[in-house]
Amino acid sequence: RAEGNMASVAGASGEQPAAAAAAPAAQAPAAQGSLSLYVGNLGPDVMEQQLFEKFGTIGTIAGVRICRDSMTRRSLGYAYVNYTSPEHAKQAIEELNCEPIGDRPMRVMYSQRDPSLRRSGVGNIFISGLHKDIDTKTLHDTFAKYGNILSCKISVDAKGLSRGYGFVHYMTEQEAADAIKTLNGMVLSGQQIHVIQYKTKQERSKELELNFTNVFVKHLPPAMTKEGLDTLFSQFGPIIRSTVRTKDGSESGASKEYGFVEFQNHESANAAVEALNGKKLDDGRQPLIVMRAQKKAERIAAAQHKAPRFPSQVENANLYVKNLDESVTEDQLRKVFEPFGTPKSVKIAVDAQGRSRGFGFVSFETQDEATKALTNLSTKFVGSKPIYVAKFQRKAERQQQLAMQYMTLRQQQMQPYGMIPYMNMMVPAQYPFQGGRRVPNMTPQRGFPPSAMGQFARNPSGPAGPGAFPPGARPPRPQAGAFPPNAAPGMRRPGPGGPQRPVDSSEQLTASVLASASEADQKQMIGERLYPLINRRHGDKAAKITGMLLEMDNSELLHLLEDSSALMAKEQEALRVLQEHATTARNA
Repeated sequence: RAEGNMASVAGASGEQPAAAAAAPAAQAPAAQGSLSLYVGNLGPDVMEQQLFEKFGTIGTIAGVRICRDSMTRRSLGYAYVNYTSPEHAKQAIEELNCEPIGDRPMRVMYSQRDPSLRRSGVGNIFISGLHKDIDTKTLHDTFAKYGNILSCKISVDAKGLSRGYGFVHYMTEQEAADAIKTLNGMVLSGQQIHVIQYKTKQERSKELELNFTNVFVKHLPPAMTKEGLDTLFSQFGPIIRSTVRTKDGSESGASKEYGFVEFQNHESANAAVEALNGKKLDDGRQPLIVMRAQKKAERIAAAQHKAPRFPSQVENANLYVKNLDESVTEDQLRKVFEPFGTPKSVKIAVDAQGRSRGFGFVSFETQDEATKALTNLSTKFVGSKPIYVAKFQRKAERQQQLAMQYMTLRQQQMQPYGMIPYMNMMVPAQYPFQGGRRVPNMTPQRGFPPSAMGQFARNPSGPAGPGAFPPGARPPRPQAGAFPPNAAPGMRRPGPGGPQRPVDSSEQLTASVLASASEADQKQMIGERLYPLINRRHGDKAAKITGMLLEMDNSELLHLLEDSSALMAKEQEALRVLQEHATTARNA
């Protein structure tokens, strides 16, 4: 959403698309006397200063604001410019509309704060069949003869090339009607254009449902040919064209058992659907499915709308399981979870070669059963690895959770810094010096909010899974004083039982060895082995990276010690966070 709009344009919460309608005629005088202008079609790199310089040539400007995403601070592609005089605002529309700024032409119009008026469709027309070379300025000049244009736009693709259609938004319905009557069917730049009243997507879909002529047919017999399809459907009316889809695209190829039939009129198409849908042919395997042909996007939207909405108690009975040994099968995993209830389904994700991807899902009958399994099975060894069990979350839920965590982090960063202890472990004490100097960040420093580290620690699976470092997150800094500065190499932090023996960091660290140590010493033991590995590649950044990684689950850390490629991937992820933090600090 946009944030920080000026008071004079408060309430404008989104871009006014070219197809959005203007106010009715009764609202036009108010819009024309407005001091606030909407400026659209801006590139992502356009800044307020550029707009101020551009619009300042017309008259005195009260304020300029580019609307940005409240989380990422990226431009939303539109802005508002406030003048102190309505005459200057009108002049800016006349002189700067369609003027380029950067590599795009601006769209300048009066700001319309009431969204219901913008979406009413009054005065909007749609133009198709446009030549690829026609730009917004040419379209504006062609249609300006028939009335006052509030907005004009040609739709373009990601490369900035015209899609061959556009929109013109007149101030009144009568002006739009005059343009349609005069310009529909005219030749522009060698191509005939079609001008009609603009209709919303919902209105177009409803009309298509009531007047369709294209029919989709599925579950055709394998031996069905185009001639057979014509014979089957021609009894309902004249056919324009038909096709049976084949696997190799040729007419003689093996059938995919579906096809399309386009009738000459809607009545024939509707009669075919009513008569043949659900009918089983003599040589067919299943009853035919005959329906109105739909575009892929329409089919996906319909499927999502019809998808069952599971109650929350059923969703909470689903568990996500990761860090699975490659040798673990679904039957073995089911037996692990059966003591806590009856698993409805158990699924381990596999790759294209059928090998386990190291994670899976278990669904129980009730939420209580899932909770018991979650409480008792986390870090339990299955095969040679301790598994990690968590509540299953949909992608939208994970994204929302990350967004909330990021907002919390932003708020904490805005507060005055202070000493915030957040972890009791540190880079191993046997590496306090490097090349005759102390390792960076070993002295007391400003604290770092624990929420940011929690995002990585709770979700150590990397960028693809839940738990990639959030954009712009501050890198964690170890808590000062975790180790005495004069600690002898190889000596762990003293615990309640007094000084402990020196540790051989080359000794292989297994899950059973780790389990025999206290929770505090577990991180110490892992850190003693992680730091030298990271230090070989990243030198003075090793301390920071090690501290960040130590917030992960111990099972994940053991995996990093065993898999050098996974460790290097985490190092790169940590480096990106450090770089983003450095960039944010410079910008601040």
